[in-house]
Amino acid sequence: MTRGGRSRVVAAVVLGAGLAASAPPAAGQGRLEIGVGVGAISGYQIGGAEATLTANTGSGGGEFTLFSIESELETAIALDLRLGWRLSRIFAVEAGLGYATPNVATQVTGDVEAGSRSFDTALSQWIIDGSVVVHLTALEAVDGRLRPFLVGGLGYLRQLDDGSVLVASGRAAHAGGGVKYALWNPADSWIQRVGVRAELRLLIRNDGFDLEDRRRTSVTGHASVFLAVF
Repeated sequence: MTRGGRSRVVAAVVLGAGLAASAPPAAGQGRLEIGVGVGAISGYQIGGAEATLTANTGSGGGEFTLFSIESELETAIALDLRLGWRLSRIFAVEAGLGYATPNVATQVTGDVEAGSRSFDTALSQWIIDGSVVVHLTALEAVDGRLRPFLVGGLGYLRQLDDGSVLVASGRAAHAGGGVKYALWNPADSWIQRVGVRAELRLLIRNDGFDLEDRRRTSVTGHASVFLAVF
């Protein structure tokens, strides 16, 4: 093939990809998608700390450890509400609201007066996020009913204890993927598609409740039902 021929082939491929990405959703897909689901967020360590006492100078100085603590944010069930807008056959944007009540388990060791003990603190956790969804149209199956996708985005994290005395906020980035499966495609209706969705995400958090102010990573999994309209 000549250089000019190769150039025309490359141009055609690029043009075709661009048209596919920008093409409006096909009939029966629906632009507005509403989803409600439930899932789980894996737990992770949130660090430790030591309470120390500095001895008097006359007694030789130095520090004396009163006790040590280690805390973990435990795995929790999460509720998820999602609202999406399909821009084209491939791309969509979503806004999500997630709610969970994870438990913070704290272990106290080395206490010179009370020995080792543990206690729990319940949190209310909210994550509000925005995402970009990429539908892998080349991998669709079952006559287009099964649609794999990739997703990634950023969000705002808010955590409160039972009495709303302790409040922490932070940022949460996520990336992952999943599948959608259409159960019902009604004809001649404003409801375009009803189905189920399953996905896994890697969640990277900055700030929030943490004894060491470190970036933390966890995994979330969700299953939901969705309704696509218009």
